[in-house]
Amino acid sequence: MQTKIKILCSWKKTYAVLLNENKEIIDEIRITKKDFNLIFDEDVIAFIYFKDLSRKTDTIRVTSSLYGVEISYNKKIKQYDISLFANTSDYGKVISFDIKDSKNLKFRDSKYKTINLLLPPRFDRNKSYDLLIMFDSQNAFDVRKVGKYTCKNDAYHGWQLETSIINNNKNYIVLGIETADKFRMKELCPKGTIKDINTLALPFLEGEKLNGNLDNFGEFIFSKVLPIIMKDYNIDKIDICGSSAGGVAAHYLGIKYCKRINAIYALSPASGLYNDKYWEKFYHKYFDKNHMPKFFIFQGGKSELEKGLALFNKNLISMLIKNGYSDDLIVTYIDENLDHNEKCWRIAMNFAFHNMK
Repeated sequence: MQTKIKILCSWKKTYAVLLNENKEIIDEIRITKKDFNLIFDEDVIAFIYFKDLSRKTDTIRVTSSLYGVEISYNKKIKQYDISLFANTSDYGKVISFDIKDSKNLKFRDSKYKTINLLLPPRFDRNKSYDLLIMFDSQNAFDVRKVGKYTCKNDAYHGWQLETSIINNNKNYIVLGIETADKFRMKELCPKGTIKDINTLALPFLEGEKLNGNLDNFGEFIFSKVLPIIMKDYNIDKIDICGSSAGGVAAHYLGIKYCKRINAIYALSPASGLYNDKYWEKFYHKYFDKNHMPKFFIFQGGKSELEKGLALFNKNLISMLIKNGYSDDLIVTYIDENLDHNEKCWRIAMNFAFHNMK
């Protein structure tokens, strides 16, 4: 699809440099007058900067058929950048990028994590949004609607978060973190000794799964990723969401960082891997009765896995209340006919969005 933008500038005789999403140069166009029309293929061109500008006070105005065009001054190269946010989908747009953290991701081979940021339809940079931190973002959205941009898709067409958000009038930007590789359990589970593990879970665990790095992973999210998002976008409240091992991470980090979290969504969480004593110690350390997030818990019961998790999670609800969590803040959805997959979590999230006020 071709798009035309009209550029009015205070200079002439310079170059507009066109780049793709990998910042590779596609073309250089010489500017010989103060206003010109630039026609380009929006599926190819993602960035533009202006070459050979002499000072920051050089000005530029852009008019476009795109929903959003962001202009900024790049201090490193002392040039103006134009980032094109083509928002042609009724379901929003996903921007994917990698973030490196050699300290907190040192257990990973590459020290990088892939982030998938879902911007809503008709995204307006001047408006404020809530942020939903979402684990397993490789399956968070529906690739049939917003494009195939993640490493893997499941047989159930993902969580389809973009549809659930729109249908329930939620004001979210989604910060999706891919967690599908061999480091999944290290990233999403906290560190625990053999004494911390629920005896019923021991037959299903390997030793390496006890040595989780969730505290480091949480530090990566809250100290490395969030500052970037908070700087670039107007964020009001922050929620956190995950399923299975991702549900453990949402439960754990939502409480550990409770002063910053508005709501926790834990779907079929594997929190029962750890015994009551472990969680009591954790709650005693991190519970802050002045900053308790709303807490949504979903549990199915169709498969043997969901039946096993159900035993743990009924106890989890009791443990939360026993240790001082307000019953008024906990919303549950239990359906024994639902299973451990994205289709069922999609149903649960629609329930959560509708019932979490």
